[in-house]
Amino acid sequence: MFLKFLGNGSAFSKTHTGGYFNYNDDIYFIDISMYNVDKAMSLKPEDYSNIYIFITHMHDDHAGGLGLFIEKLYFLKGRKPIICVPRELFGDIFVYLKTIGVRKDMYKIMVLDKGKYYKVYKVDHAPELAGKCFGYRFDLPDISFIYTGDTSSLKPFMGDIRDVDELYTECATTKSPVHYDLESHLDELNSISRNGTKVYLMHIDNEEKVRELIKGYPFEIVETI
Repeated sequence: MFLKFLGNGSAFSKTHTGGYFNYNDDIYFIDISMYNVDKAMSLKPEDYSNIYIFITHMHDDHAGGLGLFIEKLYFLKGRKPIICVPRELFGDIFVYLKTIGVRKDMYKIMVLDKGKYYKVYKVDHAPELAGKCFGYRFDLPDISFIYTGDTSSLKPFMGDIRDVDELYTECATTKSPVHYDLESHLDELNSISRNGTKVYLMHIDNEEKVRELIKGYPFEIVETI
């Protein structure tokens, strides 16, 4: 498993899903909830050349800790992180941070378009955030992976999913139109796995039930620090 995780739980759990990795002396976070700010700070991100934060969407369990993380980096460490978002989220991020008192000189924003090492996917999640929920693909020299964010389907990724080494997908054991129902998609995930892509599960709502459902399958729940 290439990615490391600050947490692997769903919105109403005691831990929230958020991944991170380092590359070329930079550190990359994917989402940052309030629960995960102290964990993120414990990694000493100020020691890296650049601090990137990719946001998948604006729900609190994914972006609710962004302001505090920026403030801690700025006031305690003298660092400005780079917030990475598709153009559709640029205005939302700016207004959100302004509303909670985070000045625009305390961070930078990078609008994601076409990058050498990343690809953006628009996904279907909550109808209230229609058109503003995203997943990402990262292509690094030694590994490529897809991170779905919150999504009800893997359809947006299917054109690329067999070309990557690892898939980090959200899943749910509770039937919901806004999340990827694990029980209904075991065969789909198994097919992806048989084609050589390692499948990791995140955003867990019921770990005991997930472990029961994946018995005999080559899937794993992501590990956390």
